[in-house]
Amino acid sequence: MVALPYRRGQEIAPGVVLKFLDAGHVLGSAVVAGHRGDDTRIAFAVDLGRKGMPILREPEVPSGINCLMMESTYGDRLHAPIEEVGDALAAAINRTAKRGGKIIIPCFALERAQEVVYALKRLRRANQVPALPVYVDSPLTVKLTDVFKMHPECYDKETYALLVGGDSPLLVRRRLHYVSDKEESKPSPPARDPTSSSRPAACAKPAASCITCAKASRIRATPSSSSAIRRRARSGPPHRWSASAR
Repeated sequence: MVALPYRRGQEIAPGVVLKFLDAGHVLGSAVVAGHRGDDTRIAFAVDLGRKGMPILREPEVPSGINCLMMESTYGDRLHAPIEEVGDALAAAINRTAKRGGKIIIPCFALERAQEVVYALKRLRRANQVPALPVYVDSPLTVKLTDVFKMHPECYDKETYALLVGGDSPLLVRRRLHYVSDKEESKPSPPARDPTSSSRPAACAKPAASCITCAKASRIRATPSSSSAIRRRARSGPPHRWSASAR
C-alpha cells in the first residue's frame, strides 16, 4: 500500500497514471483521476463537497476528462443556499433557549460534527446566540476531531487563518465540552438552565454521592490547539489554496 498525497501522479500500470484530487467532502476524501497517454482520461467521484462549506477547501474539478463516473445521492434535489444555514440554526437555538429547553443535534461523527461546532462558534462570536454550554457527546467524534487538528493543510483560507491566530475553529472557549469517555457519555448533562453548567437545582444529594453529578463534573473542556499544531500551521500548507494551482 502506498500513501498518495493530492495531485501527485502515480503510475499504477505501464502507461497508466492515477492521481487524487481534493473532493472537499470529508477530511481526506478524493476524486480519482487517471489517464493513459494523452488519449483516455477518466475520473471517478463518489461524494463531492458543496462549495462554500466551512473548514475544508472547495472540491477540485478535474480537467480534460473523457469519461466521468459519479454517485448522485442528492442529484434529484436542490439544497437551500449555505448562507441561510447560520440564521436558521441561530433561530432554532434562540427559540429553544428562550423557553429553557435543550438543543439536541444528531449528526455524523466525521465532518458534520466538526461543521456544527464551527457554526456554533461563529454564531457565538457574532452574538447571534447566547453563551450556552455545548456537549459533544461522542467518543468517536472526539477522536476524529483530534485528527482534524493534525491536518491544517486541508483547511480553507478562513479556517486556516483562525488556527494560525491561535483561535481553533473546533473550540468554543469555556463552553465546549468534548465527552471522550464511554461512562461520561451515559448521563445527560445535568444543567436545567441552558445557560448554566452547574448541577440541577432539584438535586439535593451531596455532589460526592450523586453518580450523575459526579460523572458530569469530570467533563472538561478540551484545551486549545497545542503550540506544536499552531507552529505547524504557521509553517504554511504544502499546497497552494487556489483551485487552479491544485
